[in-house]
Amino acid sequence: MRSTSTLLSIVLVVCTLVACQRDPDNPAGPLTSSKNRMTVNGEGYTNASFNTLNIDTAAVATTQNDVGVITLTGITSRITEGFNLTITTASAAAGTWQVNALQGTTINLVITDGDSTRTYTAMTGSVQVSSWPATGRVTGTFSGNFARTSDLSTTPLQITAGEFDAGIIVR
Repeated sequence: MRSTSTLLSIVLVVCTLVACQRDPDNPAGPLTSSKNRMTVNGEGYTNASFNTLNIDTAAVATTQNDVGVITLTGITSRITEGFNLTITTASAAAGTWQVNALQGTTINLVITDGDSTRTYTAMTGSVQVSSWPATGRVTGTFSGNFARTSDLSTTPLQITAGEFDAGIIVR
């Protein structure tokens, strides 16, 4: 029994050390994606890395009435926080769009921490879709200045270096 307990303790320590290693291409860790991420500043974040979980359903793209929809789900740089980011583009195709809800391009972010939820919408920004094939993966970049939906007069959150590589869900 003692050897089993010792072995389990060693395995736990090794797993913890591996999980805590930092990879410069994926600062959030081995359980998150280095292809679906963004850097966030403002509202208490300083160059914070937000990364999706490293599973196929954490980054998906689809088409709804010829509008492109990309959704990223993951964790923030804070252990207890999760996020959901939704990007819509005027069409499901490669191209560059400026954030403009009237023209069909939006970026919305929801950050949750237990019972607390903060919702943001991009007031300015851009989305560049590098590739949107009929099947496979949608790739591109995004950035923007975000306001809390409860106070659209200020843009306290900035997202830079946003990247996505989302699997296409065929409807």
